[in-house]
Amino acid sequence: MPRKKKAEVDLTAVLSGLSKTLERIEKKLDFVSPTERVTEPNTTLAQATTDTVEDLAERAKKGPEQSQARTLEINPQTYCPPEFRETIDEVLNRDFGIEVAYDDSVVEPGNFLLTITVPKKYQNLSEEHLRVNGGVQKHIKAVQNAMGSAGVREYAEKVFNHFSNETRSLIVADRVQFAV
Repeated sequence: MPRKKKAEVDLTAVLSGLSKTLERIEKKLDFVSPTERVTEPNTTLAQATTDTVEDLAERAKKGPEQSQARTLEINPQTYCPPEFRETIDEVLNRDFGIEVAYDDSVVEPGNFLLTITVPKKYQNLSEEHLRVNGGVQKHIKAVQNAMGSAGVREYAEKVFNHFSNETRSLIVADRVQFAV
């Protein structure tokens, strides 16, 4: 009896994507010295790095005696890679929220929990559902770590397709407006 072939995953593409992601993170982290840290809680790494680079350039002009140490607080259980945010911006738009949780007590090991928060102007839940959910429409899915941005894109596309044609048109119009 012939054996069935198992589905194959192109690990080269996955590893290449992970390699590029690590290179981008390393480049961003090169701007932050061990003594230079940002003290803005709830700031994504991309925001903190951007703020820090600008601050470092300003401090370099003033001299080392005028620089102040700041602290960057990144929770490894909820860190959202910048490419995930970029993917949501491309598929949906910047109005949509994104949260990522890696906590093994919330999601199985090897996965992360992706939460996409829908802005009020696009929400399509009934008043009853919104009341039960605290007035917020969220789409939540466990995504395999190996899928990375591709898994985020796939789920964001499903969320996008969940909306009516009219709402999709609004989302796209706002996306285009942000791009300009």
